[in-house]
Amino acid sequence: MNFKNCTVTLWIATFLVVLTPKSTQAFSIVPANPEDIQFYRKESGYQVKNLEGKTLLSTKLWWDSNTWNDEIGGVTEIQRGGTGEFKRMLSFWSFFSSDRWDFKSAQNDLEGSFKILTYQACGVNDGCGGASTDLDPVNPFFRGVGSLFHLEYHPEGNDPRPGEGKLHWIQLVQTNYKAGYPHGLPYVEIDNGGNKQDPYYDTGSRFADENFFIDKSYSPYGEKQHYFNAQLYGSSVFSMLK
Repeated sequence: MNFKNCTVTLWIATFLVVLTPKSTQAFSIVPANPEDIQFYRKESGYQVKNLEGKTLLSTKLWWDSNTWNDEIGGVTEIQRGGTGEFKRMLSFWSFFSSDRWDFKSAQNDLEGSFKILTYQACGVNDGCGGASTDLDPVNPFFRGVGSLFHLEYHPEGNDPRPGEGKLHWIQLVQTNYKAGYPHGLPYVEIDNGGNKQDPYYDTGSRFADENFFIDKSYSPYGEKQHYFNAQLYGSSVFSMLK
């Protein structure tokens, strides 16, 4: 095993699942009103065979009573440095990784903003393909049940800056659908494609870089019930010691 000590600072977090900016946070999520997102659809109804289905964007989490009264649509912030589940899964991933990693919470929140460009609930008849597309149907290959999400990071003040190769995205996914696994069983993972070298979503991906993030939670089985909860964290590597 190559014991490379990689220290990563987790400097901000958002649930990808009603925009509710809190006064205690220095950063902002824009636009403040979900309806002002350029490519936005908070719910989508559809029919499969003889079944009526609906995809919803929701922050309601059964394990968090603070979210039970949330309305449909948007994203909401979560604590800097990560939830307990996120920290447990990072430790689990690190144990089996090829290197040794140390994850620390940032001392301060960001001063800049995250701009949401696309957030669409997708039924089986909706276009849910590339980021920032309109809501008209596209190639059927890209149609499914799920959602499409696209944001940009805009730093201000002393925020970490793109261009130095130190900024990354780490995403925790909780779902009951994953290709190759029995449908309906809970599944939790650090969403990095099974990479044991680093936990980053953006490694080797054209759908994320230092200043943007795109993801599509997707299932081709519209006749079944699905859930997909995601926690997205920006991170900054500040030391990497052999």
